[in-house]
Amino acid sequence: MDVTQLSRIENEIRLVPKTMRDRLLGRLGVTPDMYENLLNNEDYAEWEWQHKILWEIDRKDLPEAERLLGEYEMRDQAEDKTKHQFRTVMRAELLKLQGAERTEIARLYEEAVRLTVPEVDQVYMEQKLLSVLEVNMVLEYECYRESKSGFDDKCRYLVAYVKDSFYDELAMAKIYPKIVYYYLREILTKDHVMALGGLQQALLLCDDVIELLRDTGRAYYLVELLEYKGKILTSIVKQLTERAALTLKFLFILSSLR
Repeated sequence: MDVTQLSRIENEIRLVPKTMRDRLLGRLGVTPDMYENLLNNEDYAEWEWQHKILWEIDRKDLPEAERLLGEYEMRDQAEDKTKHQFRTVMRAELLKLQGAERTEIARLYEEAVRLTVPEVDQVYMEQKLLSVLEVNMVLEYECYRESKSGFDDKCRYLVAYVKDSFYDELAMAKIYPKIVYYYLREILTKDHVMALGGLQQALLLCDDVIELLRDTGRAYYLVELLEYKGKILTSIVKQLTERAALTLKFLFILSSLR
């Protein structure tokens, strides 16, 4: 928002809609889930529309989600960046379910994130205050863009950003597991075999996320993370076994030469 708009809010001349309140809390690292909100009729109608769209997308009912999103887009033409962002992200989510081209999905995520983070490419070069929703949009944009070169490095940056940030545990639990899951999916599906040190680091990262989920009572990407933990442990045991076999072989050859 511009300075004038912020001043009107601070001086109680303009009311702040719930979508904007949630985003401001998110920028401060606080999850809005822990706050009780008294909504006016307009805010409640907005929450209800968004909830219905999210529910149908979660159920993968594409025709109903498409219908609701279309009506929502026709109904809400206000120049509210957070609402515009929601519409764009939901359109991208629908395209993902429909198996659309990755470039089109990336274009929508880029459009969405640039509404509130115009210099998205600068995220990796200077520290910015981002809400969990904005970090998620950056992650999805990087995941689906045409050139995924360095995606694992960007995931590592986002992991460090979230770990070193001001987020409370509940806010962190909403995005940290997803970033780690995307990172593990990227590095463990590559053709080359990971070194033992890399596998050990991946295991520590996996355990760190699972501990966070346990502490917060959440289960975001828990099944996927447990599956990757099993794969990492299997790879570690295999490499240790191979090393032990080579060591024994070397000792046997050495003893036979004496």
